[in-house]
Amino acid sequence: SKTQNYFLDVPYCYYPKSFPSYEVVTNRQLKDGNVYTLLKQNETFRPNEILKLEARVVYETAYRARVQIIDPNEDRYNVPILTNDDYAPKSKDQRTKEADDTDYQIFINDSPFYIQVFRKSTGKLL
Repeated sequence: SKTQNYFLDVPYCYYPKSFPSYEVVTNRQLKDGNVYTLLKQNETFRPNEILKLEARVVYETAYRARVQIIDPNEDRYNVPILTNDDYAPKSKDQRTKEADDTDYQIFINDSPFYIQVFRKSTGKLL
């Protein structure tokens, strides 16, 4: 309907604070990052809404992190992202093993879910 399409174009800042959003329900640590399970308690007016998502944060190098938000119930095609490592792989000693080894800090807010990335050397929000 026209009314439904109208609401899809409204920026999130116009929705009430009580509007359903995702929240982190579990956090699983990986050797090089974290996997967060995100859940939205109630459906909204959007068609084909996905209530359960997964956010993956991987610390790849001192200057690069990879963030993916996916539907864990669907096996969808992911476009491959080529990096310099794909052309000249670094040794295992050069890869980032912990978040402390990076020039960025990733902040995850649990409820409502959002991600902020800060550059450690400048303190700026990226």
